[in-house]
Amino acid sequence: IGDNLKALPVGDSSKLRVGEWVFAIGHPWGQRWAVTAGIVSGISSVKLADNLTTQYIKSDVLLAPGNSGGPLLDADGNVVGINAMIFGGDLSVSIPSNVVSGWLKSLPRGRITLGIEIQTVELPTNIRQSLQLQRETGLLVVGVGARYVQRNDLLVGDILLDVAGKPVNDAAALRHILASGEPGKDVPMKILRGGVVVEADIATQTVESDS
Repeated sequence: IGDNLKALPVGDSSKLRVGEWVFAIGHPWGQRWAVTAGIVSGISSVKLADNLTTQYIKSDVLLAPGNSGGPLLDADGNVVGINAMIFGGDLSVSIPSNVVSGWLKSLPRGRITLGIEIQTVELPTNIRQSLQLQRETGLLVVGVGARYVQRNDLLVGDILLDVAGKPVNDAAALRHILASGEPGKDVPMKILRGGVVVEADIATQTVESDS
């Protein structure tokens, strides 16, 4: 293989749909550059720690030792995931490209944070109906770090609805949005506070990586 090959484009894994064709490239059992195909069976979330979740892609692409770390492609040749493991049968797991991109963006500059503790909550039906909210869940602020209190306009009891124009339903979605932003730059938000939706620009902070 020569040195004149171009890198594959990175796709938007959030656009993947159940039933869509995907393709894995790797070296299963030592076979060089083998390609296997399958369909997306689901995109799910897994809890890594308290208030820490991440997404993964489920498919029936045949994976084997030698596939891990290789790309998962959509039908247009875009990298939409990194192949991780196979659980047996027809269940394979890949890390979405958006999750990987978020991790990579946070590595050299530290982690962008709001300095808050959150948990996913279901929005009361009467609130959703009266405010005509097109969602069932939001992120409840259950704590604000002491070092952020003077620089953060968020309050305990606030429910985050939109961040940077995108809905947030779990911690993984919030982390991805923040990782895509710029350190120190205010982020526009829609917040449910006291039964009223308010809009505010909230300051972010950068926490340096331990490494």
